[in-house]
Amino acid sequence: MAIVEKSILINLSQDQVYHIAQDYYIRPQWDTFSKKIEFLNGAKQAEPGVKVSVHAHNGLKMIVEYVAVKAPERAAIKMVSGPAFFEKFAGTWIFAKQTDNSTHVTFRYGYQSKWFLIRPIFDRLIGIQFGWDTNRRLKALKEFCEASASIRNEDLTISES
Repeated sequence: MAIVEKSILINLSQDQVYHIAQDYYIRPQWDTFSKKIEFLNGAKQAEPGVKVSVHAHNGLKMIVEYVAVKAPERAAIKMVSGPAFFEKFAGTWIFAKQTDNSTHVTFRYGYQSKWFLIRPIFDRLIGIQFGWDTNRRLKALKEFCEASASIRNEDLTISES
């Protein structure tokens, strides 16, 4: 399987970054890739076996299943059904605590296209696009997290008037 992996350091606690990244009500405010995400079959939270419908801004749709969840450290999914060109797709988001107020976030995606003869070329093209999308997505998460931290800090400031 081909792999795309990108990382970024976010100046916010591991718990807060994980919550912002995994909360499907907050996510549309920062996620540049996903247009709509919904839990399926009455599920309310991410846990192994839970299925989620993902609609991307580019029109692609996928049903994924959580295979591992260990808050606030990681969440991993695999494709159940999706775009016709994918044979396999899986993703892991890793949230590694650096300090009390910083988190190293890694998005790792593994995938394989269906067409054996053109797979080396097609998977490479997918990787280029995924790399670009993933960098953009991580930067948006960082901006959102750090902006919310600064808003919270301003709210906590007590003026001595």
